[in-house]
Amino acid sequence: MSNKRKVEGSSSEPPPKKASSGGLAPIFTTARGQPLPPLSNNPLSFPAKVEGTLKLATYNVNGLKSAGSKEKSYAFRKWVEAESADIIVLTEPKMPEAASAPELDYLSRLYKHRYWSAPGMKGQVAILSKVAPVGPARYGLPAWAESIKAEADSRIITLEFEKTYVVGTYVQNSGKAKMFMEKRLAWDRDFQKYISELQKSKPVIWTGDFNVNADAKDVQDYDKVWNKLPGCHPEERKGMADLIASCDLVDVWRLMNPEGREWSHTTVFASGWRLDGFIVSRSLLPRVKSTSIRHEVQTHFATASDHRPVVCVVEGDL
Repeated sequence: MSNKRKVEGSSSEPPPKKASSGGLAPIFTTARGQPLPPLSNNPLSFPAKVEGTLKLATYNVNGLKSAGSKEKSYAFRKWVEAESADIIVLTEPKMPEAASAPELDYLSRLYKHRYWSAPGMKGQVAILSKVAPVGPARYGLPAWAESIKAEADSRIITLEFEKTYVVGTYVQNSGKAKMFMEKRLAWDRDFQKYISELQKSKPVIWTGDFNVNADAKDVQDYDKVWNKLPGCHPEERKGMADLIASCDLVDVWRLMNPEGREWSHTTVFASGWRLDGFIVSRSLLPRVKSTSIRHEVQTHFATASDHRPVVCVVEGDL
């Protein structure tokens, strides 16, 4: 696998930026070596972490730098500080310069270990971790993969810890009129083999945006989307089902909410979908304590993203 990507650590801060007046400018200002304190008046509040557990989170931010980027970054920072997760997997930051962007300087105060996938690729992924991995981050898939290397490198980051692997992904979309279906199915085959190889040494926590609705209960408006839109086609559902079964994985949220209907992604044309979450090796299930979709973020910050963060709490060390 290629490991030549931007990896951040505790190196010196970039030069300070001069604050402009008014609005949200203060969140973009960091004095050299003196990261800003947490933002005040945070409307978000989540249960405190229980001693002896670790909190993992995933969030498709749908662009940290886009139209209204100050508002999006403000909401994102509020969530990061309120959630206080030990590991965050971000999908679709759409910000090639994120590793050195001054508006994200505050992340260095919170997360010593920060990894951003290949810049300029549409499917960018990042992992922010308070826990040190035991080796370098791995980007993409092994050389044997069918998937296009540059795409895989941008869509997959794997961190190895003492007892587990954490794999963050932004899975290939099948596209309008199934134009990328072959890519999607090749990705499923490659990823199935990859997870099987990882599990020979350690169990896996797989998280991110899976870009598929595995069950009819995972969509809000069945008649509008089922077998009609990307993420709802039978080929995609079968590919995901085969991957989960062959690797003996478990969709944590569905296991804990067998009849539940909640959405991690909403759009005007497609209503609600549950695309984001955590899928883990079955052997890890005794350690999984809870999982939640953070609807509060959308309630307080409607323009933050069309996705909601998803959180999973596990017992013990990674």
